[in-house]
Amino acid sequence: MLELVRPVLQLLKDENTALESFEALMALTNLASAGESVRKRILKEGGFVNIEHYMYEQHNMLRRAATECMCNLAVQEEVVKYFTGENDRIKLLVLLCGEEDDSLIKAALGTLAILSSLQIDLEDYNDVDLQDDDRKKLSEFIEENRNICEKILNVKSFTEIFKHLCASENSELQFRALYVIRNIIKTKKDIAIRIVETDLMDVLFAIKETKDDRLTNEKNRKVVSDIIQHCLEYGLIQPNRDHTITEEDEDAASE
Repeated sequence: MLELVRPVLQLLKDENTALESFEALMALTNLASAGESVRKRILKEGGFVNIEHYMYEQHNMLRRAATECMCNLAVQEEVVKYFTGENDRIKLLVLLCGEEDDSLIKAALGTLAILSSLQIDLEDYNDVDLQDDDRKKLSEFIEENRNICEKILNVKSFTEIFKHLCASENSELQFRALYVIRNIIKTKKDIAIRIVETDLMDVLFAIKETKDDRLTNEKNRKVVSDIIQHCLEYGLIQPNRDHTITEEDEDAASE
């Protein structure tokens, strides 16, 4: 399968027809899902830049296919560094989430969800005596994660785009949008507060309270509950904002 990577990448040329490029991108998407060794070969052969080029295409099918391919590549550790530098790659993904093509949005959200996920559980390292190299690696993971999450929030249209997605009737798009928000919230308090200060929270509270499965589902409500719980633990919202009754409320009600 590795031997297929180079000839398929060579099909990504501007002089080729849109159909040829589309088929090449779809083939690369399938190859990228085959395993780490294939993804590494795609990157080694310069595939990242070639694939990214088509994410800027006006042709919707090419843009969607390229974004789907990027989503499969994003699980590769090396890919994260392409997005943490001084560039607008994260901004592009957020803006693609505001398009009308559900498949394109799904791929862009999936890529953001992967990139914004801290790929390790910090609690596993609480009582571990790490070697210097391991500690440095852990710090790099954390810093890259924060960098990605801040870049997402820095996109001016982030709040409006994600409000729309969180209210989407498409439960899969809603889930991915909520997942990205949860990743951002979990990063640290200073970043989480930037979400809390927006009216995204009103949408999240509405999702948590609704019992209408046509508007959301139990899996998505669980993600929202996790988001709200993190905000409570940070002290960014009050318990009664979570529709629970505080002692002060009880006293007022009894007067």
